[in-house]
Amino acid sequence: MTFDTRRSVALGALALSLVAGRGPDALAQESRAELTPDGAQVLINKDVGGERWAIARNLLDGGTVTGNVFPVGGGEPTFLWCEDLSDGSGDDLRLSCFSAPRCEASPCSARDWVFVSDVVLPRSFFEPGDPRAWDGTGEPITLPRSFFEPPSSADEARASGVRPTLEGGRVLVNKDVGDDRWAITWNVREATVTGNVFSGLGGAPEFLWCEELDPPADGPDDLVLSCFIPGDGAPEPEPEPELPLHRPAQWVGRLLCETKYPGSFAHLNPLSILNDPDLVGACFTCPSGFERTVFSIESNEACQKGPIWNAQWRPVTQVGRYGCKSYGPDVFQNLLLDQCYRCPSGYHRSLEPGIDLTGNDRACRRN
Repeated sequence: MTFDTRRSVALGALALSLVAGRGPDALAQESRAELTPDGAQVLINKDVGGERWAIARNLLDGGTVTGNVFPVGGGEPTFLWCEDLSDGSGDDLRLSCFSAPRCEASPCSARDWVFVSDVVLPRSFFEPGDPRAWDGTGEPITLPRSFFEPPSSADEARASGVRPTLEGGRVLVNKDVGDDRWAITWNVREATVTGNVFSGLGGAPEFLWCEELDPPADGPDDLVLSCFIPGDGAPEPEPEPELPLHRPAQWVGRLLCETKYPGSFAHLNPLSILNDPDLVGACFTCPSGFERTVFSIESNEACQKGPIWNAQWRPVTQVGRYGCKSYGPDVFQNLLLDQCYRCPSGYHRSLEPGIDLTGNDRACRRN
């Protein structure tokens, strides 16, 4: 039987376009999608028009789509590579898809990749469901690198199909391992192996994610993989970071009027302050062009413009108050200096002294 790559994937792409128009509910019932633990890919397996699509969307590679398409009734699967032509907006993805058969002998030719069609899919097609924890499969797996290489000649027996992707950087593989069919990808740049494992005993395929470990010194030609499959439960929530017991304070400002209200001045008559406690910490300013006189702060002659023999007089205007609380209710004064500080959220002032509380790691204590 002649394997017609162009016809097989073209029919699958057409079927996929039709299914995409049926809405996200239908898609959710017929497909599985899972985000890999490293967040680099979304793995998908789905029946499309009688074909089984075992593909991945590569999130760190411009959103390319790669994988295997298994035809109706069995037979050789087709390798798929799609470039994402979307502009990042809208609810749809526009993919330009190519297909290729297995590579019969090394080196593989890029000319074997044949353009199939442009496919429009809703983004929801590639959205994973609720996250699940990934469980380790046990001891690391060691594979020879030749597992991901095409045969050296057309006469060499080969129990698997291999094909480097069109842009390079990934090697697509489908291979019978024992009673199971492995449809996987070696992601060279990410140093991972991902894909689907179809059990010979039937049932739903299982997603696979493996990260490369350092090979032993005497085995540089091997890939040592630590592999995981999705578990039944949700991932454990990340623990809240434990805050330190003490933190330094944040400097806020100074007490003086001219610092907080440029151009203003404080009331310096101690007798008036004793008679009127509200004047403590008050800041005043004269009208534009006027200067402060020696007269009382309450006087209409508190500000003067021009020479004394031809002067104009105006009262002062209060613009605010100095003092640390004027910066906010949570601001406090360093009693050693006229400096104002604030503790980080969740902390309060400790009894730890210091000239500069921003450099004192114990200035604030957690509640």
